[in-house]
Amino acid sequence: VLILAGGAAAAETAIGRALASAPLSWLGRISYPLYLWHWPLMVLGAVLVPTISPWGRLAWGVFAIIPAYLSQRLIERPLHSRIAAWVSGPEQFMYAVGVSLALTLTAHWAALRSTRHIERSAHRTFAAARADRMEHSCWARSADQAPRASCAFGDKNSDMRLALLGDSHAEHWLGGLDRAGKARGWRIDANVMGGCPVSDFSRLISGSTARRYRECSRYREATLQRIIAQRPTAVILSSFDSYMGIEGGERHEYQVTESAWREGLRRTYARLAAARIPVIVLRGTPRVPFDVPSCLSRRAERLPFASDCQFTIDRAFRARAQLAQDVAARGLNVRFVDMNDQVCATTRCPTIRDGVVMFTDDNHLTAGFTKSVGLVLADRLSGALGAH
Repeated sequence: VLILAGGAAAAETAIGRALASAPLSWLGRISYPLYLWHWPLMVLGAVLVPTISPWGRLAWGVFAIIPAYLSQRLIERPLHSRIAAWVSGPEQFMYAVGVSLALTLTAHWAALRSTRHIERSAHRTFAAARADRMEHSCWARSADQAPRASCAFGDKNSDMRLALLGDSHAEHWLGGLDRAGKARGWRIDANVMGGCPVSDFSRLISGSTARRYRECSRYREATLQRIIAQRPTAVILSSFDSYMGIEGGERHEYQVTESAWREGLRRTYARLAAARIPVIVLRGTPRVPFDVPSCLSRRAERLPFASDCQFTIDRAFRARAQLAQDVAARGLNVRFVDMNDQVCATTRCPTIRDGVVMFTDDNHLTAGFTKSVGLVLADRLSGALGAH
């Protein structure tokens, strides 16, 4: 609207004269090819370097000036003049339709080739890892939409019942718990809701964070009441550690303070302990600073900037997360099971072991990996049960 209002007078203003300068006029002439080039190159930059910063993306966008200029000078101008000489009127429309159809068919052919390449190469394993979870319909959506059907794993006919409660980091252990349950005669009853930790910090938060966890709080309360009424042999609790923000650091909307996280954990632990139900806490697993299947795929394809797909655990954060659990459990009948030595026992942590991809993304374990350590998990759970 301002440009239209300025009209011819715009060229007489300081801004108009600046926009009419040679460098900006040149940039204006290549603006359309620049528009076409910049976004694919910014996406390519993120593919080659997944940890790329906004400044890195901007650099790829600026680099697009080079192919934009070359494509305009070597392709757009010559073709435009030739096509204008060859066709006119309705023929131009038919020509545009033909070119569009050819490009569509080319894109479809490229997509089919890509799919076949994935199916016949190592990428098939990496793509399968993305969806490598236990098949079930046990995810709760809210307190009112909790699954009604039995969500049992392991030895489903056993009288020794272990209730699993937590978020997606509890759910990703179902492969190992299923194997452990079958080996030791345990029935594992899953109570899982994505993004809903076991820490009951509902009364310790406010604002947008409180609104975010409203349904989670209702679900946790209803599930705890049901578990206490059912009186299982023990309850296994597990959550993603990163709901806990670091004191003095920047916190995301889904994160709470260390004190709120710790106090919330104690409320949940104490409630189950007061009902004389043994509590076993599965320690949180590490977060990877990149998407694992994508990294392995880039490495297999030997793309530029591909890494070795190993990572280093943030041990300082892990220590704080474990300390919060330990403090919350003081004086209560709570035992801990730590499987992190099975995830990583070295300084640099692998993301694929014996051909098994360990993560579905940057923080969830694959069912294939948790099954592979299921007997170790069974031994440690037995030790925790025996200690109660």
